[in-house]
Amino acid sequence: MANDELFIEYTGKNLMDALKNAQKALGLPEEEIEYGIVDGGGFFRKVKIKARKKSKAEKVEVIQPDLQIEKVIDYPYIAPFTGINSFSEYVHYTINVADIENEPNVNCVSNGFEYCDSIGEEFIDGKFYYAGNVFVIDGSNGTKNWSNTMPYVYMNVRDNYYQGRKVVEVNGSFYHFAHRKDEENFLRYIDEYNMFIEKMMVDTQKECEKVYIKLIENQEILDMIQNFIDMIPEIVFIDYELYCTVLYKFCVADQVTRNYLKFSEEENNSSVQVLMRSGNQEAFNEIWGLITNLKNLLEEKFSVDIYCSVLVTYMLINHGLVERYSELWKEEYDSFVDTENIEEYIQKYYNNNCLIREDYKGIAALTYAVLQNSKEEIIGYRQKYQDIVQSLINAVSIKQKNDFSERLFAQRDKDACKQASISIEDIDLMSGAEFEQFVCELFKKMGYIAYVTKTSGDQGIDVVAEKDSVKIGIQAKCYSGTVGNSAVQEAVAGKSFYMCNRIIVVTNNYFTKSAIELANANGVILWNRDILKEKIKSFIM
Repeated sequence: MANDELFIEYTGKNLMDALKNAQKALGLPEEEIEYGIVDGGGFFRKVKIKARKKSKAEKVEVIQPDLQIEKVIDYPYIAPFTGINSFSEYVHYTINVADIENEPNVNCVSNGFEYCDSIGEEFIDGKFYYAGNVFVIDGSNGTKNWSNTMPYVYMNVRDNYYQGRKVVEVNGSFYHFAHRKDEENFLRYIDEYNMFIEKMMVDTQKECEKVYIKLIENQEILDMIQNFIDMIPEIVFIDYELYCTVLYKFCVADQVTRNYLKFSEEENNSSVQVLMRSGNQEAFNEIWGLITNLKNLLEEKFSVDIYCSVLVTYMLINHGLVERYSELWKEEYDSFVDTENIEEYIQKYYNNNCLIREDYKGIAALTYAVLQNSKEEIIGYRQKYQDIVQSLINAVSIKQKNDFSERLFAQRDKDACKQASISIEDIDLMSGAEFEQFVCELFKKMGYIAYVTKTSGDQGIDVVAEKDSVKIGIQAKCYSGTVGNSAVQEAVAGKSFYMCNRIIVVTNNYFTKSAIELANANGVILWNRDILKEKIKSFIM
């Protein structure tokens, strides 16, 4: 067996292979071997190490020619990471991190150390210290890098190879330790640090919830939040994609909020795509500027701690949205939301043509109404919205199957079928009055009591249909071209006159982009040529 006092050189195609060769030659398990890297290898070079049986010697000669290890200290180098045990203590250490610059633990120095801040840069020789609850890299070029200078940042770690060296990659930076025990201790430190960060995340989130609960007891704040919501274009809160992009801005701004909302990588990527669209970056920056102003006001006027203010701001805005849109659902759809049987509840509203996939405002209102009656008010919107959309998709599928079955087994009357048959091309040839009458008959086929309003002075509503205490005002437009804003504006104007719960604009053609945006902003349902064809297929043909 090799002399325990001497390092012997071993080679391998990679570090693990070299270590195996050392284990085999020394007849020792890996944990009883200490080693240093002589050559990190490369495309045409094998990895070389010097290894021996573990020793507690204080002085060691050259292990790596260009990386001198001055001493090897008794193991373990680092006492177990105890962390900080309170929110206020964490805030103090984060704000005053520079105060510990002169307190490095000299008994925990790692010599023979190299680091590289990012891909493309060269390695810098340095020394690695532990100082209090952070680590310090003292570079040979005079730079000092400090960890833990941002609140609540996880260290994402993985083994990697960079520029021929086996490295520990942490948040995009590369650390190469000449001595394996230094690397082991660093990895242990990261595990304990991340557990500490997780604990602080949870503690801070609980603190935010306490602050939020106290603030919503203040009517001045509730009024302030409703006024704030009025400042933001409504489409931002009722369009799922845009809403998620606002949340993405929250998550980028604050790690606590990101952890609380559990924003997925898919949602991240989708939001980035939204921001990249023409004009969106500027628009969302303006919205975020308003949110930042609200956050600052909460800090200054209501003494919300800066480490809680972003998440508390989100919670308050979300609370205001729940209050506003759940009330809208009760006023325009139903005063009772059956959260226990939500699938059946949505099926009923779809069957009655009160809720369709294109009704962004209606879906948002139902989502907030469901959240108000659950324990998920603060964080549940994204998942509940997706659940409700899926329930709508299921409702469409069920209705299509039922309609197919009814038509399949219906008694046939050939003459009646011939008379009843009508195509979208036939509708294209109708006059305005004929189209209004057709729409009225269509809604009767759908189970509504319907009538055509007077031809002149109709106040923007051509047909009124009613079923299950839900009154729908319908604007009918038989056009050879696309339908613009005026049709939507007329329908909105007639809603109050006829005391309707819902408004629909029906056309044999399509709607302009601005008409769709105006309809979404005003809760108007649009039936274009494709939807009309589906209704004809389901109820008339």
